[in-house]
Amino acid sequence: MGGRSFTVAVLIVGGRSFTVAVLIVGGRSFTVAVLIAGGRSFTVAVLIGRGRSFTVAVLIGHGRSFTVSWHRDGPAQMLADFSGTLVADCYSGYEGIALGSNGRIRRAACSSHARRKVFDAKDAYPVESSLVLAKFQQLYDIEDQANGMSPGERAALRQSAAAKVWDSLDEWLRSDAAARVLPKSKFGEALGYIRNQWKPLQTYLSDGRVPLDNNEVEQLMKQVALGRKNWLFIGSVPAGQRAADFITLVSSAWRNDLDVWSYIKDVLDRLLAGETDYAALRPDVWRHTHPEAIREYRVSERRDRADRKQYRRAARRRNTPKTTH
Repeated sequence: MGGRSFTVAVLIVGGRSFTVAVLIVGGRSFTVAVLIAGGRSFTVAVLIGRGRSFTVAVLIGHGRSFTVSWHRDGPAQMLADFSGTLVADCYSGYEGIALGSNGRIRRAACSSHARRKVFDAKDAYPVESSLVLAKFQQLYDIEDQANGMSPGERAALRQSAAAKVWDSLDEWLRSDAAARVLPKSKFGEALGYIRNQWKPLQTYLSDGRVPLDNNEVEQLMKQVALGRKNWLFIGSVPAGQRAADFITLVSSAWRNDLDVWSYIKDVLDRLLAGETDYAALRPDVWRHTHPEAIREYRVSERRDRADRKQYRRAARRRNTPKTTH
């Protein structure tokens, strides 16, 4: 793991940005239509990333030069100075970025993607898929037990418990039962996906800071996807960049449980008044000097949801007989 930082647009005003130390980044991209002269449109990929206490929403490309494709150029530019772990799906662009980073970037694959492929293929091979899904369930149960632990404690638990589950899955993947699965079937492709991403899927075992999946970033996509449904398109390339800037700002405030209106208004008022301490205007810093703007009910709701989920999974573990597969 590298300990360097890279520059992300946490608060964008007049093109300014701040350098924030981030060691774990999640990446996910999708497309938005951009309207151009003559009523035509094209699609631009949008990259969503997750830091520790802020959200990065960046239209792929920089300045006015956008990558109008799924090529890796945009993410590569954003991560040019990054050292750490990139958690993402298995899009070849991310793999190419990691391979071309000279060891600066280590890629971690998303277990949720691997599990979903098995789940979608369960009808053709119900017995075999149920066994693989049970392995993933064990992995998620172990992560539940790690809630509240320090990164070091979490890594130790993963090494002692989750590594054994992966070893068990590896043993089954080498078995005659797995060999009988047709390679071109959906389930065969799901198993091929797991085999091809075997090492990145286990990256998280050695670092308690790396998540098991990329679901948190996947959820961030809903914010832009809902906007895309309402906008239908973005009026121009510069408008798309401004939209990405404001999405970054608003989403970061929301992730810090702030009253978004109060935060945005105060930031704009202070900037117009000549404020130059831009780091103090970041949502994760601003909240400490404005406790009245923190929406405590969001904290309580999130904690209650997490407690209910943990209780349900603990109850299932008590009621599920152990298997020896």
